[in-house]
Amino acid sequence: TGAQPRQVRLRYSFQPDCYRPSLQAPCDRRKTGTSAEMCRLDLGPQIAVWVESADGSRFIDTLLVTNGVANRGLGNRPGRWDFGSSPKFPYGKRSMALPVWAVRRGKLYEQVVMQDGQDRESWLGFHESISSPDPFYCRPMAFSEIDVDAITCPTTVFNSAKGKLSKTEPKSYYPPRNDLRMFIDRDCDTPGQRTPGCALSASTYADLNDLDAVATATPPYGRPFTGTWTVPVDVPDGSYTLFVEISKEFDRNGSHDHPAFTDPNLTDSGCKTNLGQPSVVYQVPFSLSRTVGFQGAAADITGYGDWDGKTGALHPPDGTITSAPGSGRARFLSIAQDSMAGGSPIVGRVHVSTDSPFGPRPDGGTDDAGGVGGADGGGGDPCGVRTRAQATDVTVPTPKAESAVVHFLEATRPAFDAVEGYQVRVWEGSDATNGAFDQGTVVDSTLPRVGAAAARTVMVGDLKGEKMYTVGVKPFGPCVDGVIAYASFMTETRQFKTLGSGCFIATAAYGTPQAMDVDVLRRARDRARDSSAFAAAAVALYERSSPPLAGLLGETDGGRAAVRRALAPLIELLKVAP
Repeated sequence: TGAQPRQVRLRYSFQPDCYRPSLQAPCDRRKTGTSAEMCRLDLGPQIAVWVESADGSRFIDTLLVTNGVANRGLGNRPGRWDFGSSPKFPYGKRSMALPVWAVRRGKLYEQVVMQDGQDRESWLGFHESISSPDPFYCRPMAFSEIDVDAITCPTTVFNSAKGKLSKTEPKSYYPPRNDLRMFIDRDCDTPGQRTPGCALSASTYADLNDLDAVATATPPYGRPFTGTWTVPVDVPDGSYTLFVEISKEFDRNGSHDHPAFTDPNLTDSGCKTNLGQPSVVYQVPFSLSRTVGFQGAAADITGYGDWDGKTGALHPPDGTITSAPGSGRARFLSIAQDSMAGGSPIVGRVHVSTDSPFGPRPDGGTDDAGGVGGADGGGGDPCGVRTRAQATDVTVPTPKAESAVVHFLEATRPAFDAVEGYQVRVWEGSDATNGAFDQGTVVDSTLPRVGAAAARTVMVGDLKGEKMYTVGVKPFGPCVDGVIAYASFMTETRQFKTLGSGCFIATAAYGTPQAMDVDVLRRARDRARDSSAFAAAAVALYERSSPPLAGLLGETDGGRAAVRRALAPLIELLKVAP
């Protein structure tokens, strides 16, 4: 059968930068601006990394996609694409997230729309009849609610519409979210139906989403990020191109300052300045060889996508894309890496290198991934025997409401010598199995090794208070059989709560958004909203003002009882109303 081709490992590096007045200034991700029309947030970038043949005729593989697109359905969720935005904003198909990668990849998915009607795609609120608890998205949506650090959620409970798959709308190049595990009656495709037995699109999203293997958390600001790709043996030696696409909301300049849609019934919801400069693309041509390594970098963008994401066109660079820190052409910092061949360091915004783990490196040495030799000669796994490795002592000693620090010890020798790094994932619940790990959200996909039995820490974010979570740590390497180590933990209760969307005051009074009397009030409110512009405006005022009042009610039993007594006559009338 002949010898198995030597494996090649490709590395890519970049360092995302934050919005700041100068390269000497520190990152400051707080909300700026005095209104929704002047707001600016730095919510971090969305990034895709992929490889194509040198002539562009063949899409080879996706190497990385950040969690917003890969796990959270950012490109294919209910609601119109040009809504405003805020931290963990739940609605709007962000077709402009990574359009060049999405279209070149060429995978189509049915579009996700609101269950309560295509005419309600433009509604930010009033979807309570089709909303259920959300494992990720949350308030704040209104400008006035956005926390000063622009990242945390001021709530532990939030209901969102999960949508349904449309058979009539044009298909999307983005997958739906894959983080939904629990479903209730309000998730049914047809409002008013019940589970089990109803059509339930949301339960199929995870099966449709095929990006789990390449998903990763958004790389943090302040340090370079390095990813690796073990080139499949069926990819022949030759010329290829590595592409990196990066987009950011709120990246406005004189050429790209596009207005967001404003729901006339919830005018204060979402910052309206999120549609700015489009995604930009860097590319690095490289030579793939099983015997000779490569090193190169890109110093500038090769082009940019559509600001609205309508096509996958790659437009050539021009003066409409500017380069303030963290913006446009400078969303990646220019960083230096040592030259593999000696001499001056290589400077660029995206770096690429290759080496052959089972053969000579460009510097004349060898890298055998922990003592494993070359191809086994039998046409099978070039590693021969794989090394079993596991991290130990995984603990989460003091989890917060929305974050936790995971502690673990690296693998010990001799297994450590074969380990290249660790993948860390987190998921809701206490299921400590390989299947749960595979479906978990990636915290870090390429955490590099430091030392045998070394103590490590990893920050886990995007959690919700009063929830049980499990974290898994899995070693990886070209010839590693990684064994997952687990730890479960409960997040603490947030001290400040804003009740979820819907009938805030009534929910506070009755203690649960699912109370029967709360549903009666919701239906009456929705009928009033549809009846006149005046009623709709009154409801919008109620939506904005009631959360803080509800928060006060939630602190006193007497206050809740008083509101229930006041609402009782109205509820009795509404129950018999047509």
